[in-house]
Amino acid sequence: MKIIILGCGKIGFSHLKSFFNSKNIFEIDLIDNKNRLNYIQKLLVKKKNLKLNYRNQIPRNKKFDFAIISTNSRERFEVFEKLISKNKIKFFIFEKFIFSKISEYKKFNKLYYNYYNQIMVNSIGSYIFLKCNIKKKKRDPVNIAIKIKEGTLFTSMIHFFDFFYLFTNQKFKIDFSKITKIIKSKRFHYQEGLGEISAKNSNGILKIITSRKHNLDIEITANKKNYFLKLIKDRFKLFKNKKLIKEFKFPFAHDNTIRLIRNKKHFQKNFKYLSDISLEILKILKKNYKGEIFIT
Repeated sequence: MKIIILGCGKIGFSHLKSFFNSKNIFEIDLIDNKNRLNYIQKLLVKKKNLKLNYRNQIPRNKKFDFAIISTNSRERFEVFEKLISKNKIKFFIFEKFIFSKISEYKKFNKLYYNYYNQIMVNSIGSYIFLKCNIKKKKRDPVNIAIKIKEGTLFTSMIHFFDFFYLFTNQKFKIDFSKITKIIKSKRFHYQEGLGEISAKNSNGILKIITSRKHNLDIEITANKKNYFLKLIKDRFKLFKNKKLIKEFKFPFAHDNTIRLIRNKKHFQKNFKYLSDISLEILKILKKNYKGEIFIT
């Protein structure tokens, strides 16, 4: 099986590590600058089942079973265009935030809509939804309150909008009116927000709130029952009416990517609705703050 990973930073390297836990045979092209590739090459131990090709440019005239695009959001659309113009790809995994500009979503929808079902956005929202397996009655609205660490609101909100969308099975209206401050992200050229973001439809309400004390806490009220999901280190713990009912691991790429590659049933065809949500986010932010906000 042939794989290409574009962007070998922290996330891209985590995807790569997943293949080292497999006994299957893979040929993997790694695309990044020379310095980063040299650094990665020094870290890795050779394995007989893996052939690694280190490249600082996208190759031409090749066929890949999977492409993993883990670049920054400002580069992703251009990288995608270059990749498909020169090669044939069966499936893609995109990191979020999908694209950074409104124009890129519009161009994708116009020119590349035939790729919708070939792309999975790497979102923990669908993972949490499936693992929690909370069945909501149709007529009973759900209330979800999420507390996340300050400095991660914008970069993580798409995960929780994904969770809310799957839970309510309906489009929703997003409200950024309670954002108290726009700050610089840890990543250069990107912005973050402090305060609260909410979403609402006829089936429920979602609130995402920044906190100095909380890493990730999710409170869910559904079917007149109270659920509480807490992330402790690398594990989620799910409580129902204060009783622990389930534990499951955080979906790190180094654990889960190989699972997606091996078994297509885990491949979530979520690009279309998540790109629609992402486009709506950028439109609202641009209107509210009179300029482009870049989200990593």
